[in-house]
Amino acid sequence: LKPDTYVVLTENFGEEEYGVGVRKSDEAFLAELDKTLDAMKADGTVAQISEKWFGEDIIER
Repeated sequence: LKPDTYVVLTENFGEEEYGVGVRKSDEAFLAELDKTLDAMKADGTVAQISEKWFGEDIIER
């Protein structure tokens, strides 16, 4: 990456929500996905990723 090439804007252009689609019948996968995301939030991994790419922790808790 070239840090001088990009500028992080401070203006808020709106809020977007994202999701992950899974088959309704794949309850085991959904449970594992939820467990993994919860663990990443709890151990700070999500915050670290957010801070790296957005300059701050933007994840709702």
